[in-house]
Amino acid sequence: MHHQRRKFRMKALWAVALLLTMLATLHAQPTVIAGAVTRPVDTLLIPGRNVGAATRPATAPSPRVQALIDQLDEDSFPRREAAATALANLDPADAPQLRAALNQKHIADAFIRLQQAIDQLEQRTEIIANTDASVITLHGNDAPLREILRQFATQSGTDIAVWGEDAVNKVNSSTITIDLDHASFWDALRQITKSVNLPIGIQGNRIMLGAAPATANQPGVTAMLTGDVAGTVAGPLLLGPTECIVSRSIVYGSPRPAGTVQVQVVILCEPKVTITSAVTCSLSQITDDHDHLLPPSTASVGLSQINGASYRTCSFAFREVTGMGQRLKSIKGNFRFSAQTRSRMIEVKDLPNAAGQSRDLGGGATLEIRTVTNTNGQFRAVLAITGPPTTNGMAYANNPFATLQFFDDSGRLVASQSNSSVVQSSTGATATWILTPLFPQGAGTPTSLRLEVPTASAPIEVPFELHDLAIPILNGQ
Repeated sequence: MHHQRRKFRMKALWAVALLLTMLATLHAQPTVIAGAVTRPVDTLLIPGRNVGAATRPATAPSPRVQALIDQLDEDSFPRREAAATALANLDPADAPQLRAALNQKHIADAFIRLQQAIDQLEQRTEIIANTDASVITLHGNDAPLREILRQFATQSGTDIAVWGEDAVNKVNSSTITIDLDHASFWDALRQITKSVNLPIGIQGNRIMLGAAPATANQPGVTAMLTGDVAGTVAGPLLLGPTECIVSRSIVYGSPRPAGTVQVQVVILCEPKVTITSAVTCSLSQITDDHDHLLPPSTASVGLSQINGASYRTCSFAFREVTGMGQRLKSIKGNFRFSAQTRSRMIEVKDLPNAAGQSRDLGGGATLEIRTVTNTNGQFRAVLAITGPPTTNGMAYANNPFATLQFFDDSGRLVASQSNSSVVQSSTGATATWILTPLFPQGAGTPTSLRLEVPTASAPIEVPFELHDLAIPILNGQ
């Protein structure tokens, strides 16, 4: 009996000691090495992005769809042709019905036509999901902010990264009242931003909330994100005029000065849309406040980047004409580019010991982990992508590291200035992009990285109209 009591007291003492140790660990100050706090920076990743080709479960065909499927087995060639065309033109949401019909007995020709129709519908589904403007519906009365952000991330196909302890605590503890039906991505983002009252940026395929090291945007870009500067929504794009430049020259002997007017416009793209080519623009109409049609001369689009936050600027140029008004009224045209419709995720684990490893990105491109060092809590790495200038339809000059993410051993997103120092060089038909990500001391040690790689893309055309611009211009006097 005495032995049992002593054994019980020993277990109790061990339990108390273990509890005290756990409490001390929770309340202890972070370990400091060489003056740097080594505790990982608090982050929160709210996933919304879909990677890969999503195939919905097969469902039984409706009577209308089944009738078209049965028509594929008929003897009449024109009837089979008509059925195949009708199936390929169904709503993409009907693709699961056709997939279920593959298990039915068909002649070889019918099976081939059915598979072709499925491929076409699923390709259209991917294009719509990855390139069409998002339509956002959010309702909540004092709803948890994190849940609203989760719904927004899912509906927009966009990851949301929250950086910093204060920002994470705010997202986890705050509530929001919101009432949106069929709103654009940008209107929804602006309304959430006003309620959250946190710094905001877009980096790669992510929305960044909080004080992340690499979210700095051009001031005009930030003002467009928050709604302080009005913008025009065109498909998945947000357009905002920022500057008007007038160039004039006097030709001796000419009856009037000759001049051109340039309007600079910032172009933001929904994060879910990965542009894989150069962006071109064609202008169809420019008018002034007197409704004069002004002859456009050029429209050029360039990619800009500040600390990893990418955006595009477009310069619209037109010539002065006799009697031109004093303000610009509207600009109409079309943007054209290719966008990713399917992708896969490349992952490198055990990153501290991955120096010398490589990963095949497809299309002749390779990711190389050249060096990895950790000195006094300062983690550094040199990464490189080598391959042809265009791979898988992606113009890698647009920054192949845009979707790069680093994680620690607990799966937490690690802050880095990962897109701020990309160096590009070319030798013959091979191009190389070198990235040296910088991790602030105290950000924790990255143990893995993930890079989203496009595997398919499609051409996209986005019509736009900038109206009621009220931009002052010279009138030729």
